[in-house]
Amino acid sequence: MTPPPPHLLKQALHHLNLARSMLDQAGLGASDQGPATLTGMSPAALLEECRSLLADSPVCPAPMVRSLHHMACSGGTLIARMLGAQANVRLLSEINPFSTQLDKRQLFRPSDVSFLARHGTRPVDQATLLALFEAEIRVLATRSHQTGHILLLRDHAHSAYCLRTGPQKEPRLHDILKARFPVRALVTTRHPLDCYLGLQANNWLHFKPATLEEYARRVRMFLHDHRDLAVLRYEDILTDPPAQISRACEVLGLPFDPAALAPNMSVTLSGDSGRRSEQVGVRPRRPVSGALRRMVARSPSYIKLCGQLGYAPASDRPPVAGPLPASADRSDW
Repeated sequence: MTPPPPHLLKQALHHLNLARSMLDQAGLGASDQGPATLTGMSPAALLEECRSLLADSPVCPAPMVRSLHHMACSGGTLIARMLGAQANVRLLSEINPFSTQLDKRQLFRPSDVSFLARHGTRPVDQATLLALFEAEIRVLATRSHQTGHILLLRDHAHSAYCLRTGPQKEPRLHDILKARFPVRALVTTRHPLDCYLGLQANNWLHFKPATLEEYARRVRMFLHDHRDLAVLRYEDILTDPPAQISRACEVLGLPFDPAALAPNMSVTLSGDSGRRSEQVGVRPRRPVSGALRRMVARSPSYIKLCGQLGYAPASDRPPVAGPLPASADRSDW
C-alpha cells in the first residue's frame, strides 16, 4: 500500500501524540499492552508506524508559483484581471516584500504582520522580512495546491525601480521566488511614452530626475533583470485578446477559457488605476505636451528602449512598429 502524503502523516501523527498525551494524563496509559486500535495495533505501535512512514516518505516538492511582472501604468491590472479570471487562479495583486511605498489612508493594517514588524518599535531587518514573506507564500502556495487553486503573484515592480534616486538594491521578486519554488513567470510591457504619460497623470513620477530619459533608463534595468522571461506587449493583447492571453496562460501554466476574457470590474484589485470599462480595445494616446515631445527627441535611453521592444518612438506614430525581439536576441538587455 502506498503511504499517505507526508503532510497528512504529520497531521495524523500530531493528533495521535495529542491523544496519547490525554490518555496518559487520564491515567489510562497507551503502552504496547494497552487496548488495540481498529487497525489491530496498540496506540504506541501505531505511533511508531506513523513515525516510520513519515521518515521513509520522500520530501514533498515545493508547490509551483506563478508570477507576473510589469511596470506601473502599463496595462498590468487589465492583464492581471483576465489571467485571474481563468479557472481556479488565485491572484494576489501587487506583491513586493521590501516596498516602502505607503498609502497613508491604509496605515491601520492589523492583519499585516510584515508591515507591523517593519514599523514596530524595533523594526526587523531585511533577512527577517524575507523569511516572513517566504513563509507566507509557502503556506499560500501549499494550501492553494491542496484545494486545486493556482497561485499567481503580480509583482509591484514600481517599488523596486521607480522610487527615490535609483533602483533599490533588495532582491527582486522573481529572484526570491525562483530560489525557493518552482516558478513560471511572464513580463508584460507597454509603449514607454504611454506609461510615462500615465505616471504623469497619476502623479506617480516618484524618481529623480523625473524625465523620460530617467524613466526609460530604469525600465531598461527592469528588462535586463528579467531578460530570460517571456515578454508580451499590452498593445498586442488589446489587438487580439484570445490569442495573446492564451499564450500568456501557456507560459504560466494556467488553464485558458476565452469566455473569461472580459475583465470582472466588480472585483477590487490593488493597483487598479486604469480603465474602468469591461470593453477591451485600443484607446487613443493621452495628449503629449511640447516639453515631452522635446524629451522624446533627445532621450537616447528612450530610443533604445523602443527599439528593444519593437515600438515606434515618435509620439505621433502608432505604438507598435515591429515584431518583439526573440529571447535569443536579448544580449543587450
